[in-house]
Amino acid sequence: MVSIAQLMVNDIRNIIRDRILLYSAFVFPIVLVILCRLIIPWISDTVYDLTRYYSLLFMMFAIFFPMIFGFIIAFLIMDERDENLLTVLRVMPISRTSYLLYRILFIMCLCFVFVFFFPLLSGLIDISLFDFLPIALLFTLFAPVLALIVNNLANNKIQAFAIFKMLGSVFFLPLFPFLSLRIGNTSLASSQTSGHLMH
Repeated sequence: MVSIAQLMVNDIRNIIRDRILLYSAFVFPIVLVILCRLIIPWISDTVYDLTRYYSLLFMMFAIFFPMIFGFIIAFLIMDERDENLLTVLRVMPISRTSYLLYRILFIMCLCFVFVFFFPLLSGLIDISLFDFLPIALLFTLFAPVLALIVNNLANNKIQAFAIFKMLGSVFFLPLFPFLSLRIGNTSLASSQTSGHLMH
């Protein structure tokens, strides 16, 4: 129990010490909430009505959280692997399996808190926390899967960044057909309007 507490304190220190991890864990989620709470409603009121797309925008932003915390898990493990800190586990009263399980569960808990309360914080959708619970659990499970994939494929942080970018682009591919369809409909509507004006 003491070793787990020490590992947790050490993880928090590592996250605070590393600017990238600090921004990923705390600053970026706050920016995301501000974007959903203030900027998107302002765009919807003054530029273009986005209310019909709020649910789509919500899901797009919500998937950022498991990606962020998967990124944090992967980089914490990669740092310890590069510094050969994993060999210290041989003299600690905790097995490698228990250590990996702790690391995954610790970040998953943080990820779950952000994802679970994101409907209330974002204001983009109206859903009860009870109904959103299964969705939050599924989103949370994505974080360790992503972290393990990156750690198995990447040999260093540069490769890890590249893999995260590639995986992120894959998960946002469904947006491109939607955007192309929307642009096509807008162009069609404008051409029809121009045709009516000419007649």
